Amino acid sequence: MMWRYVKKLSSEESIKGFEWMVGLALPDAFKSVVREYNGARPKRRLFDTEETQERALKALLSFNRSDKENVWGAYLSVEPEMNGACIPFAVDEDGNFVCFDRKRWVVWLDHETLKIELVAESFDEFLEKLRLDADYYRDV
Repeated sequence: MMWRYVKKLSSEESIKGFEWMVGLALPDAFKSVVREYNGARPKRRLFDTEETQERALKALLSFNRSDKENVWGAYLSVEPEMNGACIPFAVDEDGNFVCFDRKRWVVWLDHETLKIELVAESFDEFLEKLRLDADYYRDV
């Protein structure tokens, strides 16, 4: 899978620290992607939820605290309303989050209404479901 605009992971400890903060071990497949493509944008970016088709993924959230769109800030922004039920790891083009729930399933979270929609039952399945947005890459 092709990724763009990778932000070098500042420290492996940032992943462990985040897992400790949220009280959940993140999937190994996800951590492997973060180590290589922290904060990056995937070329295959369209995904469907149980209820909605063709949502557009913008980027993985960075594990570097100094980056603008990072997991730390995203989690702290949704935690009070969600009581830790969703752990954001990516953001879509509309500012909504793609998250792990406590089963480590992938869900989409509307940042305004807090509505949750199932995307996939694992991170690997989520990656497999991502598909190319032909219009987005027409001029690339």
